[in-house]
Amino acid sequence: MLDHVGLRTTKVNELVAFYEKALAPLGYSKLRDFGVAAGFGRGQEVPLWIGEGQGPSSVHLAIS
Repeated sequence: MLDHVGLRTTKVNELVAFYEKALAPLGYSKLRDFGVAAGFGRGQEVPLWIGEGQGPSSVHLAIS
């Protein structure tokens, strides 16, 4: 289960495309798309965000 994960990248479209394919077998899909950011989840919850940015990603990971 994913919860509170945020990734930053200079290649948002490429990373979003990767996670669309990688997370599909787990039942996750892209639920939000703002062009410079996208959110993935199951149902209404969006625990994984990918956004435009440079430098290391900031990850807050919660496991429940």
